[in-house]
Amino acid sequence: MANGLLGCASSYNVQLTWVARVDSEGEPLSEARLHQRGLLTGVTNIRWSRAYNAIAGATIEIGSDDAAPPCADLLSEIQPGVHEIVIYRNEPGQRTGERVFEGPIHRMVQGTDTQVVTIEAGDICTWFSEGERRNEVDYGYVLNKTDMQYQGMDPVAIAADIIEDNFTGAYAAPDDFALILDYMYQNPVGTDIDYTRGVTFEYIIDTLDDLTKFGLLYAAVGRRLILSAPAHTGSPIRARLTPEHFSEGVEVIYNGDLTGTYGWAVADGESQDDDARAVGYGTVGTPYGQRESRVEVDRDTSDADMETAARHAIQGHQYPPVEIEMPARATLRPEAPIEITQVRPGTARVDVFITQVFRPVRQACMIESMEVTWDGSTEQVSVTLTPLGAPTSITPPIVG
Repeated sequence: MANGLLGCASSYNVQLTWVARVDSEGEPLSEARLHQRGLLTGVTNIRWSRAYNAIAGATIEIGSDDAAPPCADLLSEIQPGVHEIVIYRNEPGQRTGERVFEGPIHRMVQGTDTQVVTIEAGDICTWFSEGERRNEVDYGYVLNKTDMQYQGMDPVAIAADIIEDNFTGAYAAPDDFALILDYMYQNPVGTDIDYTRGVTFEYIIDTLDDLTKFGLLYAAVGRRLILSAPAHTGSPIRARLTPEHFSEGVEVIYNGDLTGTYGWAVADGESQDDDARAVGYGTVGTPYGQRESRVEVDRDTSDADMETAARHAIQGHQYPPVEIEMPARATLRPEAPIEITQVRPGTARVDVFITQVFRPVRQACMIESMEVTWDGSTEQVSVTLTPLGAPTSITPPIVG
């Protein structure tokens, strides 16, 4: 059996770590350092996930009566934002486990009636996110303070520069205090854009979300931050799945509501009295009639970049997409030919073959998200798949 097959874990370990940023006098260190604090014992349940263009998370439950020393002491030390967790997944015969999730703790809860300690953590993209709003104040992580005046740059390069600019310099002490920059992987979209939004003081996650209109994909796998073009129909096939690989029956949905034959990028006018500005891209005179998609962009976006956004808005939707949907409780069986290391949301392509329907489907998909649960003895894995382009078995209707 290959290492990393989903559903085949024999055990899990959770390591508590902390990021040292200041010395004993409270002064910033020259560089942040990641230290191991110890192994958390008494863990009864683990849930962890991966996702793209989103913040994935993990939840750890510990029975306080089962937390043997020194775990009880470790729990009393935990400070959200200072401490992180690393989740190791073990299989039979492995000497060292696979490091499958890590990121900062943002919340810890202990109930006086249940005596269960719940630790909630996010992946490293947490550092880009907003937190909570209380009394008209937004509490979050890192704001984007960059003066964005980018000309002719790939969206991936723009995102990387924004992250580096905000995790170094005057407001970052020490530089790269979140230990992100050395783990950043870049794969260009392949289209240069002008991105001149100036200083927005929005959370970095909002800027990254805006750049997804131009083809950016972001995700975290372990400590690795992926900035990339998304998977496409020409991407290597990581696995081939059939209904037999799922614990429950799947549904094939031919979704006409998600058809887009012509995309529009729309920008607000300079004032309330000005008309909106729009740039379109697509095809007219299709068998589906005129099916229009709309995406909003900043008012300073150039016409060429608006066309890029309009093109991305209909990509993969020129025909009614086929969605392969699994029930919420469905999980991948252990014999599914895909490994943990291959589950990279947004950049990993898998093909799904469905023959038990009136119109057999072979659909190229990318993994949108994965959620894994461990109850102390059994691992269950569920994945969400997003179609890539039109299914190969469906021919567009002929106008006659």
